[in-house]
Amino acid sequence: MRLSCLLAFSFATAVSHAAANKERIVAVGGGVTEIVFALGKGRSVVATDTSSYFPKKAAELPKVGYQRNLAAEGILSHQPTLVLAAEEAGPPAVLRQLKSAGVRIETLNTSPTVEGLVQRIKRLGELLNEPERAAVLASDIKASFRDIKKQQKQLTQDPRRVLFIMQHKGSAPRVAGADTNIDTLIRLSGATNAAAELSGFRTLSTEAMVSLNPDVILTTSQSLEAMGGEARLWGIPGISRTTAGRERQVIAMDALLLMGFSVRSPVATRRLLTAWQSLEPAQHSVSAQTN
Repeated sequence: MRLSCLLAFSFATAVSHAAANKERIVAVGGGVTEIVFALGKGRSVVATDTSSYFPKKAAELPKVGYQRNLAAEGILSHQPTLVLAAEEAGPPAVLRQLKSAGVRIETLNTSPTVEGLVQRIKRLGELLNEPERAAVLASDIKASFRDIKKQQKQLTQDPRRVLFIMQHKGSAPRVAGADTNIDTLIRLSGATNAAAELSGFRTLSTEAMVSLNPDVILTTSQSLEAMGGEARLWGIPGISRTTAGRERQVIAMDALLLMGFSVRSPVATRRLLTAWQSLEPAQHSVSAQTN
């Protein structure tokens, strides 16, 4: 009964707001939210999901849950006229409830490629009536990645074999294979994904971890904290028997900066490229700053 009433109320208020031409946007997905703010529409955003914590103003907004586990009531309580969501947002039943309430929902393709990012920016520019601003942003993104490709030629060593490891509290560590944002970022930075023959995020046996033999471990600062620090990272079965484990080579970066594949991805890619240039045998961890 409560949800039915809320759905009806949301429909009425959404129509009212739309008629008054007052945007009330709920942004779902950290990468999507970053683009919305980059296009100058942050003032129209009334709520975001928990993965949307950049820029600071996005982090300060009310939260509607995690993008893959949304609740209709939480979103409808903000009386949105538009929900902008990454394609992995869900569950589907919740999205159907929102549509039934008359809420406009637009999902964005989150293909982990530079062209996919450019298309997301342009699509959001259309949806937010900012096509010219989106065109400029997309052009800047493409130019940045062209410059990064030129900088790759300055690498004096063979491509680093990089293994991305992610762990949440209470879960087993997983590595990133192909078809992930991480794989794209590693390749764009001039390195090789040690797990490229795998697909998506996978857990590995000790033997598999050893056989991949990465030169460097890449992780998020949040994962490193969840593990209990760098010492615990080297305690993951098999890691100590790899080149990265023996030489204690690890790079940690903010999760959204590293995995969001959005407007800040050129920044993340450049930092990785610089790290590959600076890491030497037996050197300890490098922490990539997030600001």
